[in-house]
Parts: sequence; structure tokens; C-alpha cells
Amino acid sequence: MGNRTFVTLGAAARLVGRSRVRLKQWEAAGLIKPRRNKAGVRIFSRKDLERLREIAETRRPGRPSNSAKA
Repeated sequence: MGNRTFVTLGAAARLVGRSRVRLKQWEAAGLIKPRRNKAGVRIFSRKDLERLREIAETRRPGRPSNSAKA
């Protein structure tokens, strides 16, 4: 993925091993703020994916849910 390449919500969810619904929940909670393209579709950059992976790691079962703050 190049520096200016973006992926959609579904692709981002697959790459981090979480559901699209979970990513939308994280967005609603203020943990992530994806960009949107002209059609209003959520798009994620490489940096966004790194943040998603960080959140996914800290939100594993057995970890406190407040450990991944924005």
C-alpha cells in the first residue's frame, strides 16, 4: 500500500481482524476518525490502519477497555 493509498471500511476491517460494525463503534466512541471520499465512503490510510491495529490489540479480551484512548 503506497503512501497515498486508502482502503475502504470493509478492507480495513479485514486487515485488522475486526468487523465493520466494530470499526463503526470505535468511530462513534471517538477512537478513530476516518476520512471520507467524495461519495461519503469511509477511507483509511496506512496511518489509520496502524491506529486500528493498536486499538484492536489493546481491546483484546482480558484487557481493560479504557486502555486505547484517543
